[in-house]
Amino acid sequence: MDVFSPGRHIGLGGDTGGANWSFAGGLFGQGSDEIDDAKDFETADNEGYGLVARATFAPINRDGAVLHFGASARRGTPDSETDKSDGVSDVVRYRTRAETTISKVRFLDTGRVLGVDWIDSYGIEAAASLGPVTFQSEYTGTHLDRSGSPSADFQSANLSGYYGQIAWLITGEAPAYRGREGEFGRITPSRKSGAWELAYRYSGIDLDDAGADIEGGTSVQQTFGLNWHANSAVKVMFNYSLVENGVNADADGDTDGDEHFSFLQLRCQVSL
Repeated sequence: MDVFSPGRHIGLGGDTGGANWSFAGGLFGQGSDEIDDAKDFETADNEGYGLVARATFAPINRDGAVLHFGASARRGTPDSETDKSDGVSDVVRYRTRAETTISKVRFLDTGRVLGVDWIDSYGIEAAASLGPVTFQSEYTGTHLDRSGSPSADFQSANLSGYYGQIAWLITGEAPAYRGREGEFGRITPSRKSGAWELAYRYSGIDLDDAGADIEGGTSVQQTFGLNWHANSAVKVMFNYSLVENGVNADADGDTDGDEHFSFLQLRCQVSL
């Protein structure tokens, strides 16, 4: 779902919070060219501006038990340049990989969406932990407003994504929750051999909107994970993922059909 999340941008932001709540917001402008070139969400040179905010609340927050809810919102403008091939301004594009950056293939791609006046995104999230078991989920919707477009062919569009995941620390540790940030913190193993964790995630994304003539494709992915927390700073993750893509014709019209595959992925992480 990172395709719907804003990347790093120049701007001004702030945050506050308490033991069981948090709030963050900001006003941001254009990102650097180096960062934008690598992003899944693309605009052109002048990105305009964006307003973002996120709030969380944990009605239960005590040792061994957490219940968390959150919501986020974003409103932004796309670039103000003109697509030379069509003579239409305000161009955006969404494309995404299969939850891995090792493969550079983006199976899902909306192509260039023209005449977008506003981008409105919202997210809702829920999480809970009880002893060594943690659940986490999120849904994100994105509305591309094209009501001001001079072309009657450009209809507003709605795209979306979601995930739900559950994890079990089989060695018995309970994850720490940081209320001021509205997120779970690092795992601190209770034994010298480290902490072991089993995890499962189910996620999906929809970059199609037939009414707006956008055929970016759909995808559903299942991930089975085994994690080893050697200590609070070192983590090793092993994932097996099953991917089911419903892929529409590509930009050249050469591909039409489903792309189903699986992959294994290992990641070693050191966070000081």
